[in-house]
Amino acid sequence: MNAILLGAASLGALVSIFTADTGQIEAAQRGEDVGAMERTTLVDTGTGEITQLSVISFID
Repeated sequence: MNAILLGAASLGALVSIFTADTGQIEAAQRGEDVGAMERTTLVDTGTGEITQLSVISFID
């Protein structure tokens, strides 16, 4: 069973290599901005509770 799963994963990786969108790969290699990270801190004025949010986004 493990051999079947390993073979399927290897085949999937091989297919993704040949069908990848080279435009996005080249953009990432050139260092263009393809994503962003934002941090936000929310404070509840009633209880004083502090909530910190971190959001990572990428161009699809």
